[in-house]
Amino acid sequence: MSKTALVTFTPLEPYFFGGETTHGNGRGSNYFSKSNLYPQQTTLCGTLRNLLRLAGYKFGAQSFTPDKVAPNNFEDLLGLSPLFLKNPDGHYFLRQALDRQPGDSEPLRLETALPKAWALLDNGVLEYPTKWSEGSRWPTFEPKRKRANEWVSPDAAAVKPEAIFTIFNRPGIPKQEIRNPKPDGPGLFKQDLVRLADEWAFCALVEFSEKVDIDQFHRQHVQLGGEKSIFHIKVEEDSRSFEGIFNAKEMFYRENPPTEPRLVLASDAWVPDSVWQHTIGAVTETTDFRHIRTHLDVKHFGRMRPPSPDHVDSDDKTQLAKSTKYTLLARGSVLLCPDKTALNAAAKALTVQPWHGIGFNHFITYCP
Repeated sequence: MSKTALVTFTPLEPYFFGGETTHGNGRGSNYFSKSNLYPQQTTLCGTLRNLLRLAGYKFGAQSFTPDKVAPNNFEDLLGLSPLFLKNPDGHYFLRQALDRQPGDSEPLRLETALPKAWALLDNGVLEYPTKWSEGSRWPTFEPKRKRANEWVSPDAAAVKPEAIFTIFNRPGIPKQEIRNPKPDGPGLFKQDLVRLADEWAFCALVEFSEKVDIDQFHRQHVQLGGEKSIFHIKVEEDSRSFEGIFNAKEMFYRENPPTEPRLVLASDAWVPDSVWQHTIGAVTETTDFRHIRTHLDVKHFGRMRPPSPDHVDSDDKTQLAKSTKYTLLARGSVLLCPDKTALNAAAKALTVQPWHGIGFNHFITYCP
């Protein structure tokens, strides 16, 4: 038995959710950190596990371990949905599908480029052989207009990100030179922080075991992100599912349904190579992803370094460390398939554990 709760995270101050850090070049270079707009699924999962720990519930001995193709066992935390947004009026939002341009309601069309145009497809894995296929193009795409970048509700109300997220730079903080102090003094630490618009919040639907009293967690304050910013959380029992809130018939293509079967990512996703053999086109963005390995039996704390390329995340659970870097497809990315059979196969290949269990690799499918 289980129970589902809507968990709402409202930031009370600017926040910083780390991504990959970019360094300047040369002597006296600046150190620049840019925040992600929203927390990753592992951040939400870790926060919920910590709340369970503090309340005396079971939360699992292992951190998120993506190299094991099986659901991670977090005991009384059974799973969570992708993150979504809530506005002051209580409406929910996902990132817009990327197969359109600003102001357009009709999705981009994929067409064969020329009668005898062929493209060499290389799926990158031995079991899917390289082959020639008809080349295609997006004839309605206008490069100067770029792609749509909005957040959209189930009733097709669209909001531009600049109305939700305000980004500002905090310069001039000394950078401590630990190993090789420079004779001309420390460099500068520069950081982009994000402020969420008033009364907007991050949300997720979370499944707990039946024995968890969710009222224990309601209206608490927690610290999240690299700056330990304060978030107010609400935890309220809810019978809805993520698919029930974001209904495929209402999301993304309400006025102009697509003519080709397609799949829209509702979350960031790790995409196995096998997915690409079922697609004929895509409109995508990528995002880099790392997480901190916080296994229960960590005994060695210190400077965190990512493992070497031939190291798997599960090798040493006693060492606090960063994971290897993964390149994920970003939410809103769109994969097109030739027919319903291929669409179902792509969907099955994307529903991979342990990613799907904590809110990655979720999608909405369309089949005309």
